[in-house]
Amino acid sequence: MDYERFREHFNQNDVFSMNNGMKILKMEKGYAEAEFDYEPNHQNFMGTLHGGALSTLADITAGVSIISFGKLVVTLNANINYVKPAKKGKIRAVATAVHRSRQIGSCEVRIYDEEETLLCFCSYIMFITAKDVVLPTAE
Repeated sequence: MDYERFREHFNQNDVFSMNNGMKILKMEKGYAEAEFDYEPNHQNFMGTLHGGALSTLADITAGVSIISFGKLVVTLNANINYVKPAKKGKIRAVATAVHRSRQIGSCEVRIYDEEETLLCFCSYIMFITAKDVVLPTAE
């Protein structure tokens, strides 16, 4: 799989991620990094970063880390442990695959602020579909 092509395609075509300002920074076999800039539209009514923004970033990054093996995936289970509130700036997630079988992939995700303060840590179980990752051909 061409990880750079996948990353570019994802960042230019995943509408949900784009609407939330999230993008994949890096992708390798069993590994992914993603980020977003913490903006006011990511806040809850209390004026702090909404936990859903962190869980969204974690889900995207977890999925890409398992997709890196070449098959499309969907989330079966997510466990998210919030540690500290986020400050302004870049929010970055790092996902590492822990185990993979034919149909199940598991990974760990850690999310940090731009000062490398741990904001939350997560574990994900992904269902690995039979569908290969197919990128459009370049014109």
